[in-house]
Amino acid sequence: MVPVKVSKITFHHTSRSYAVLLDEISGERSLPVMVGACEAHSIALALEYTEPPRPMTHDLIKAMITESKGKINSVKITDLIDGV
Repeated sequence: MVPVKVSKITFHHTSRSYAVLLDEISGERSLPVMVGACEAHSIALALEYTEPPRPMTHDLIKAMITESKGKINSVKITDLIDGV
């Protein structure tokens, strides 16, 4: 498993989509992950420690996991198909 961090969020005018750039913590590789506008906005708010005006779907899921004393230790990307 390779630990990564979000380094930046960019908008691509030609594809009209956003990319979240994940950088290796102890390396030089990067992985762009294409996301929608709402997801990009939510990630940007989280990076700035800003609460959204209303809870989003992922906020509900996080609250359910936290309330049930669970936690997510990692996320595993197992395959890339055509760079996605």
